Amino acid sequence: MTIHNRGFSKSHIIKTTLYHTKRSVDISIEKCLSKINEHPEKSQDILDTLQLLNSLKGVVVEFEKNLNQAEVAVNETVRREESEA
Repeated sequence: MTIHNRGFSKSHIIKTTLYHTKRSVDISIEKCLSKINEHPEKSQDILDTLQLLNSLKGVVVEFEKNLNQAEVAVNETVRREESEA
C-alpha cells in the first residue's frame, strides 16, 4: 500500500510531526553542546541557543500534553454519547 492509498488521520500526522520536531530539537541541542569546546569564544551564543532550544522543546512538550488531554476529553464525550443513544 502506498501513502496515496492510505486514509487520512489528523491524529497520526500531528503526533508524527511532534515526534520529529522533538527529535530535531534534541539533535540541535546535542550539536550545540558539542560546539562548546570547539568554539569557546562563542560560548555565550551557544548557551543562549541552548536556552532557546530548551524553551522550544518545552513548548512542544506542553502542546503535546494539551493535545493528548483534548483527545481524551473528546473520546470520553463520544463514548458517553454513544452509550446514551
